[in-house]
Amino acid sequence: MYIRKLKLKLGEILLQIAPLHLEQLKEALIFQEKQYPARALGEILIEKGYIDNDDVETALGIQQGYPYISVSNYKIEPKIFRKIPLDLMWKFVFVPLDLLRNVLTIAIASPHNKAAIIEELKNYKVRIFISSHDEIKEALKNHGG
Repeated sequence: MYIRKLKLKLGEILLQIAPLHLEQLKEALIFQEKQYPARALGEILIEKGYIDNDDVETALGIQQGYPYISVSNYKIEPKIFRKIPLDLMWKFVFVPLDLLRNVLTIAIASPHNKAAIIEELKNYKVRIFISSHDEIKEALKNHGG
């Protein structure tokens, strides 16, 4: 038996994770339908100033099936920051969360950076979570400098 995984709509995700109101989403969807059917919803919402690109990146990661974690609510052991070059974390906007044996759990801000990050961390088996740019950058400032 084959069970199809339901894919959440981008707007539904953004309502949960971004400062977006239902009325704003409805307005953007009507605008998209009437004016620009081929244009991405995220672009319209950004252009209208309702959300920013970081919100769209996070929502796309969740939509692709990566679990979301709030880095600001996660206790990160400071010693894990010594395992990975800080400049690499800033470059690709990710933060290490846990390291058990050779399994490194990280939170990334953008799923677009996944391949490059995995290549850089090839000595580890990498588990990926999605988190917001702001939370990751704050964790990097607090733990890594």
